[in-house]
Amino acid sequence: MKAILNPSNQLQEEDTTNNIGVAGRVTVISQPELVLQTVTFPSAIQVRESTAITATVVNVGNAPSATFKVFATLSSDRVLSFDDTAAGNVSGVSLAAGASATVVINTQLVPGSTSAGTSVPSRRPGVDRRRPTELNGSTG
Repeated sequence: MKAILNPSNQLQEEDTTNNIGVAGRVTVISQPELVLQTVTFPSAIQVRESTAITATVVNVGNAPSATFKVFATLSSDRVLSFDDTAAGNVSGVSLAAGASATVVINTQLVPGSTSAGTSVPSRRPGVDRRRPTELNGSTG
C-alpha cells in the first residue's frame, strides 16, 4: 500500500522526496472456493454392508471457508437430485485458503440403490457442486 502527499505539487515544499509512504503488501481477500476433487468407494458393495465413501475437498479460493458439510447420497440413476436417499454426511469441516481435507462417510447400501455421489453445498445461487458417480468403480 502506498500513500502520496501533495501528488500534483499544489503546495510549494522544500523537500518533496518525503511525500511517499509505503506500508507493505496488502492481500485482497475475496471468497473461499470449494472444489470436490476426488470421490472413491469400493467397486462392489453388498446390500446392507457397511462401506466408506471418501471425498477430498480443496479450497482453491484465497479466503478461509466457514464450516460446511459433505453429503453422500444414493440414487437409482445417474442424475443426482434432492429425491435421492441420504447415505450420510460429515459436518464441521472448514478449510484455510489453499488447504484440502479428506473426509470419510460411513454408510450402508439398501436394496434398490445403484449409484452414489457426494456434494459440497454451494453458498452461491445457481452453483451446483454435486458430482454423480456410479458404484461400478471409483472416480477421481
